[in-house]
Amino acid sequence: ASGSSRPRAVAALPAAGLSSWGAATSHALLSHTVDEPTHIAAGVEWLERRTQRLHPENPPLGRIGAGLAAHLDGRTLPAVGTAPQRGVEILYAGGDYLGNLRLARRATLPFLGIVLLVVWAWTNRLRGARAAAFAVAATASLPPLLGHAGLATTDVPFAATLLLTAWALVAWLGGPTTRRSILLGLALGLCVATKFSALVLVPACVLILVPLLRFRRPDRDPVPAGRWGRQVALPGLMACKIHHAAYDSDILSPDEAT
Repeated sequence: ASGSSRPRAVAALPAAGLSSWGAATSHALLSHTVDEPTHIAAGVEWLERRTQRLHPENPPLGRIGAGLAAHLDGRTLPAVGTAPQRGVEILYAGGDYLGNLRLARRATLPFLGIVLLVVWAWTNRLRGARAAAFAVAATASLPPLLGHAGLATTDVPFAATLLLTAWALVAWLGGPTTRRSILLGLALGLCVATKFSALVLVPACVLILVPLLRFRRPDRDPVPAGRWGRQVALPGLMACKIHHAAYDSDILSPDEAT
């Protein structure tokens, strides 16, 4: 933000800070949910072995942060047990359950920051800094978002990458350029590498946004067909490359992994 919009950008910071603080204060107040140990164990596995054989139902990006603190502390993936059992064993390692849980959950906070940053940037572009400040405050006070931001799960990471993809898609549809294609490919790749729900929700975003933008700008200058082909191929190739790098193709079933 610049000029008169800068004070309003600063005005959005308290709301973002309060939401992050609110999520962080819950880290040691609630015991782990049923799926957090699975995500923690899967994150440790990827960081340790670069595979997702223990629990392949989700890609690794949203789980890497959950297992990062344990991995950096020298924790290794237990040799036996199901994904939840191994995750619980990691949480109780060293006799510091609350400390381990708190560190695993902190990895979700950067994704909350991405959500609020995209809300600011997108609304600021559409309606200006004042509307963007209100949008950030409203988003930062959403109970479901704050609740999930306090857990070591894939929900807020996926919300962040899906919102980033939608924002990049709108910019790309407004006029595909190499820079916008790279941004869209990066966002799409991160989204698919976070949760397979992207395979359903990203096409849904396309079905909604394309007609909406066409209706709002029916007199938009047409883009040459050859340019569309190049700019469509680039995001697709980038997304496939990111997903392939993140997700191991040699996957064992959960039974074989135990």
